[in-house]
Amino acid sequence: MFITNITDQWLFLFAYILSISVLGVLLYASGISLFKPSIPMVFFWSYLILSYAGFPFMVFEFVSSAAWINVTNSSIIILTWFYSAVSLILVAVGIVIAKYILKIDISTKKSINKNMDVSIVAVIILCFISGIALLIYIQNVPSIALFEYLQYGNEADIALSRSNATNALTGAWRYQFFTTHITPFLSYATLAALVMTSRKKYLFVFIIAFILSSFATVMNFTRSAFPIYFSSVLFVYMLSKNTLISFRVITAGLFVVMPFLLYIFAIIAKTDIVSTVRLVVERLLAGTPEAAYFYVIIFPNDLDYLYGLSLPNPGGILPFEHFRLSVFVSQYIWNFATVYGGGVRENVVGSAPAMFWTEMYANFGLSGIIISSLMFGGVLWTIHAYVSRLPTHPIVYALITYIAFYIRPVSTSFLSNIMVPVEPAVVCILAYILYKFSTRNHIAQTS
Repeated sequence: MFITNITDQWLFLFAYILSISVLGVLLYASGISLFKPSIPMVFFWSYLILSYAGFPFMVFEFVSSAAWINVTNSSIIILTWFYSAVSLILVAVGIVIAKYILKIDISTKKSINKNMDVSIVAVIILCFISGIALLIYIQNVPSIALFEYLQYGNEADIALSRSNATNALTGAWRYQFFTTHITPFLSYATLAALVMTSRKKYLFVFIIAFILSSFATVMNFTRSAFPIYFSSVLFVYMLSKNTLISFRVITAGLFVVMPFLLYIFAIIAKTDIVSTVRLVVERLLAGTPEAAYFYVIIFPNDLDYLYGLSLPNPGGILPFEHFRLSVFVSQYIWNFATVYGGGVRENVVGSAPAMFWTEMYANFGLSGIIISSLMFGGVLWTIHAYVSRLPTHPIVYALITYIAFYIRPVSTSFLSNIMVPVEPAVVCILAYILYKFSTRNHIAQTS
């Protein structure tokens, strides 16, 4: 049963608005602005839009998908929202605590490197290597979802191709590393250099890196990958121009992103434009909260707390077998889904990630939510504080953007995904080498 009492609905709405107000006060105390590009800003906007804005729609019964996946228990919906609100506020509390403990002054004007150059030769070489890595990836999967659509347009084949190229592919991250980490970083660096120097030579290499990164986001028909990548491009643009988030930039971004989302959803759902618009809005706002709903249902009622079994176990060096939590929950959800007549989709390995607190809750209960949220807030502030003191340079801005959007998925996915940060470590080393090479190359040319 949904909440049918009008008074209860308005009480929820009051509590919901109050939680956002408390968050605003805490962010003000921490010095974090939701309108100035920063690493925490990306996380909070992503959480608010993708993981928090959907709860009022669920409570007021505006989500049509809720019925066929059985998101119908109002008590569980409210409890899921409560955990989400607690986690969001505690992240902000963790930021405030870290700020006053560490006492890192980020208001001091950063040093400005007079050389804003980025080595075009190095970027082109890295783009070439990334292109080869992309071809190797394509050769190692049975089929590509984008190619399946262009050739046959069959929904089942598209879903199976996406599964085979992602969740079902052993070591998929190795094939995806260059086009999901290196080429986006290169696109950020060259765009920042283009904005900060106004030199047209960076436009060509930016286009190459942008095309490689964009193709990697659409090849598997992942609904949100391209919009998120495009958002990161807008972020580095605003960061390089040292400007606040503007309505003009957001509007321009929506004109690019929304048609893509509508087209992808129209293909997958095979619906008219009105139904597709509603589906996009529902999935955008309520998709993650609906997934979180099932974590609250499953643990500990249907399955006992995992006590760390879903956390990373690289190379199997720890004495436990890794539990694929997201895949398990996806199978659980599809057991309720009437769209496929119940049961798991044949041969498709799905996933149902939700906000980072869901994994901590599945492992340790409420204490996991509290502790992980406070710790994550502290780590988020520490990273923000230290990168804010780096010198002004396109590569530095590219690194800030990369880190911001590497952490961003925590707002809609598991914390364990970033607990073993191999990829960002490689990107940081690459950024350091590229920075040194670019500045040294500039000195050699001017001496």
